[in-house]
Amino acid sequence: MIGVVLWSDSLRQKAVIWCEDNGALAYLRDRGDVDGARWPESGDIVAFEPETDGELRIARQVQQMPGHCDLRTRLATNAPARPVRLTVVPGGAAQPSQDVPLRDLRERAVG
Repeated sequence: MIGVVLWSDSLRQKAVIWCEDNGALAYLRDRGDVDGARWPESGDIVAFEPETDGELRIARQVQQMPGHCDLRTRLATNAPARPVRLTVVPGGAAQPSQDVPLRDLRERAVG
């Protein structure tokens, strides 16, 4: 299976991986399951063998995909420079929604 590392902690040797089948997330829990010298970091694309342990999907034999590392930096570099906007639906879907810039919401929260 192929996946993208969403969260990683090299000190605790734990990671969470999004899986290509859009099923349950996979959990990497042990250095022994990593094939390679470097612990996978957030944004890395990895190949692994999924294994079910109770209700959890565990990532085994995790290998980093060559030439596909540092997805986080690539996405940030190629992201369009446009303002972030949220759609606010006051009182539920029965009322009309309004598109509000994120900075306006911050000002409302502070003010």
